[in-house]
Amino acid sequence: MVYAKLILLSGPFRGTIIQYCVHTGGNNMPRSAGVTFVGVREFKEKLTGYLGKGEEMVVTRHGKPIARVVPVEKGSPEDLLLEIGMVLKDAGVTREKALTALKAAGKVVYG
Repeated sequence: MVYAKLILLSGPFRGTIIQYCVHTGGNNMPRSAGVTFVGVREFKEKLTGYLGKGEEMVVTRHGKPIARVVPVEKGSPEDLLLEIGMVLKDAGVTREKALTALKAAGKVVYG
């Protein structure tokens, strides 16, 4: 991508600065070390394989990032929340009952 500035020299908008960019084609997104970049179509077709790798990925459309996929680390807050959610679901606890219990626990902890 090429960025340019244009200053109008004549006409009613004389002196106006116009900034624009020109897409030069290709995948122009800088690559970070250790992160896999994959197009959205390929990601969709090979979803199970990519998720099974457990690596951070950036999904792109026309070379521009649209999503970042990050594995859930064991022992992380996200891991704990997912585990709690699975236990509640298996026990048949509704969303409303879970939120009511969470609010009650918050009152006990925070007063």
